[in-house]
Amino acid sequence: MGVLCLDGKQPDIIEYYELTEEMANQRDGQGGLAYCYGVILNYLFRFAQLREVAGDKIPVHIVEKKIECVDETGVSRKPEKENGKKFETLAVDLIKPMGTVLPFEVAREREFAPIKNKTGVDSVESARELLIKNGVEL
Repeated sequence: MGVLCLDGKQPDIIEYYELTEEMANQRDGQGGLAYCYGVILNYLFRFAQLREVAGDKIPVHIVEKKIECVDETGVSRKPEKENGKKFETLAVDLIKPMGTVLPFEVAREREFAPIKNKTGVDSVESARELLIKNGVEL
């Protein structure tokens, strides 16, 4: 999960794979986490502002990925560790050029059930469990 922060006076989002261990554990003056506002990828943009920044360059993020491939014998192989890079541009990078953001804090256990994995944590199974826990009949 990326985190919302300020880069100087501009709102910015640091993606989870760019957040170092040191940053993830950094504390503010009151002892709380300095980077404590997770981003769950729900955005509303003013169309006029999107048009204004449409020509701006936004950063390209490089993510290391496990990419299935075919070996020299023609056999499909799933790597155990990252073997490739994915280049991404992200909607979160539109926040900085907008110059302002209005965050809305929610309780993760009520509002956020990502589906990123086939099984286990952040899967369809865990999303269903959260919905049932919150009284949604499936």
